[in-house]
Order: sequence, then structure tokens, then C-alpha cells
Amino acid sequence: MSITSQDLAERNKPLRDDIRTLGFMLGDTIRALEGEPVFERIEDFRRLCKALHQINGSASLEGESRWSEADREVLKAELSDLIASLDRQTAGKIIKAFLCYFDVINIAEQNHRLRRHAIMDCESPGAVLPDSLDELFLRLGKSGVSKKELLDTMEHLDIEVVFTAHPTEITRRTVLLKQLEMADYLHKKDHPPLTNRESADVEAGLRSVVESLWLSDHIIYFKPSVMDEVRYGLYLFETVVIDAILNVHEELCRRRQYLLQDLQQRTTGDGSASSNRDDLTFTTFGSWIGGDRDGNPFVTSDVTVEALAYQRKIILKRYLHELEDLFNQLSHSSNVIHPSSEIIASNERDARIFPYIEKRFAQRYKFEPYRLKLLYIREKLERTLNPADGEQPFYSEPEQLL
Repeated sequence: MSITSQDLAERNKPLRDDIRTLGFMLGDTIRALEGEPVFERIEDFRRLCKALHQINGSASLEGESRWSEADREVLKAELSDLIASLDRQTAGKIIKAFLCYFDVINIAEQNHRLRRHAIMDCESPGAVLPDSLDELFLRLGKSGVSKKELLDTMEHLDIEVVFTAHPTEITRRTVLLKQLEMADYLHKKDHPPLTNRESADVEAGLRSVVESLWLSDHIIYFKPSVMDEVRYGLYLFETVVIDAILNVHEELCRRRQYLLQDLQQRTTGDGSASSNRDDLTFTTFGSWIGGDRDGNPFVTSDVTVEALAYQRKIILKRYLHELEDLFNQLSHSSNVIHPSSEIIASNERDARIFPYIEKRFAQRYKFEPYRLKLLYIREKLERTLNPADGEQPFYSEPEQLL
């Protein structure tokens, strides 16, 4: 089924609406903070560039263009005159305006891709979405790859994601935070029903982020250290990468279980196959940042040790955060279920190690052994993250936490 230009226009209407809304907000901000003359120069610049883009675009299409070469030269001359007339301060405002504009439309486009994915998934249940794992496995099956081969590949899969060192490409974390905040507001806007107050709050929030983006520097005015680069790379890992990788990991685990069940059913007629393997990761990570020995004199052995310690802290903090969710989930009562002798013995051992936790919480969670255990685990993680002077980290090996 072919897609018409009308279909495309209708499909992209929410994106155009978002870009128009954010563009107006940026324009209002520039008017209010920089004045009408600056806004008009920015609009003149935008109008000329847009017209030249349309001429160049129409020239590449078949058939006669309504634009002549003379039109192009007139616009180029007008743009050159405009640039020549600018003082340095106004030129800086124009550059900043386009920088902010590209920031907001990039976030709008990313949100639109998520929106389109959700719409397709909702309107066509069971449909194979492009660039999805469903499409990948379907394509592999059609190409003749057997399920046994797929299963063997998955059980030996190791995709290594490597963070590389590019200090000249550092975007200020301040700007990244504002981009994430804008994305959150656009996402919320796409999930009605919203009350009138909630809609007003979303609009006010977007205006506030756009204004804050305009008032913030996009560039840094100091030479970033290697550890600045480490913190930047791990910020992306902490806020974006790890959750995306976990989603893929869980989907691959489900796929693997389906393959196991299907193969078991073919051989024994019993589709209840399962695997006890819990050591599959599918994805691992590496990093040049803080350890790249390519001649950078600032990457010393001390910096590498500091980078590794910082990475370790990020993961330990993530574990502590995950414990909060587990604590809310594992409210299981021994009045309803019977905890294993292992968990009871484990809590008794921990009570002797941490008597102050036992004294404070044992009565409160008398019938909730899993929550009590999680409190002990939290204390051990805290001591591993911030060991007291002269003390060793409580967890010295991952297996101890497992």
C-alpha cells in the first residue's frame, strides 16, 4: 500500500504543531529579552535562508522551477548585505537563536518518533514494527537461520558498547538537562486526558525551559579535564543508556525463552522448557575515557584509577535506587507465604553484624522478611559506596551482592 503526500502530511502534523509551538515560544522569549529589533533581524535571516533552501530544493526536482537564477542571486545578495550590516553582538544573538531553535526541533523530532512508534504499536497489535527486534528475528527466520542457531548465537552474544574520548565534542550538561526536561514535557503533552490546569502547567513548563535555554551558555569557557569528560560520558550512561540497554536485555531474555520452549516442544512435546543460566548479559561496556594511552599527558594512572572509582560509584548508586523499588514490591508477609530457611538464617546473620538495624526495624518488619533483608543489603551497599576510614568496602566482589 503506497503512502500519499496527504498521508505523510497528516502523519507529521503533530510534529509540525510541536515545532510551531516551540518556535513561537522561542520567538516570544527573544522579543521579551532582546527586543523587537533583534527579533526582526533574526526573522530576516530566517526568511532569506528559507527562501534559498526552497530554491535549491526545487532546482533538484524534475520539471521547470518557478524560481530563476536571478531570484537566487537577488536573495544571496540580500543575505550578504544583511550579514555585512550586523554588529558582533547582534550576530551572536542570531547564531544563538538558530542554535536554540535546532535544539528544540531536535527534541520535537525525537518525541515524534516515539509518538509514531506508540501509535503504530497501538493501532496494529501484533504488527512487526520496522527496525525492531521482531523484524530482526523475522528476517533471520526467513533467511533460513534455524531456531537452534539463533539460540546458540544468543547464548554467546556479546555486544560491547565502547565510550570513546572526544573532549572537543562535550555538550554542557546544563543544556542536556534542559533538553531532557523539554522531552518530558512533550511526552506528558502527548498523553491525555490532561486537566486544564495540567495543560497550562505543561505549556508554562515548556516556556520556562525555552527561556532558560536562551539564557544559558551553550559552550564552556574553560578547558575540560579528563574527569570532566568521564563525568559527561557516565551522565549519558546513567540517564539514557542503561535503561535502554536493560529494555533490550529483557526483550532478548524473552526471545530466548520462546526459542527454548519451542525447541523443547519439538523434541519432547512439552513446551515448559526453561534454562537456569543467569549469567547471560548480551551487552557489555568499555570506555576509552580516562584510560586512553594515546599520548594525552593528562591521562595519568591516577586519573584512570579515579575514572574507575567514579564508574563504580555510578553503579552502586544505581543499585541503591533499585532497592527502593524492590522494597515497595516485596511486601510479602510471612502470614501469607513461608519464607525459606535461607532467608531467615541470612537475616539472623545480618542482625548480628548490624544490631542497630535489627533494633530499629526488626519489630516493624517482623512479618516482612524480604523488606528486612533489603535494609541490610542497603546498609552493605552504603558501606561499599562510602567506607569509613580504615574500613574495607563491605562488598568486595559482585558475587557477594548476588
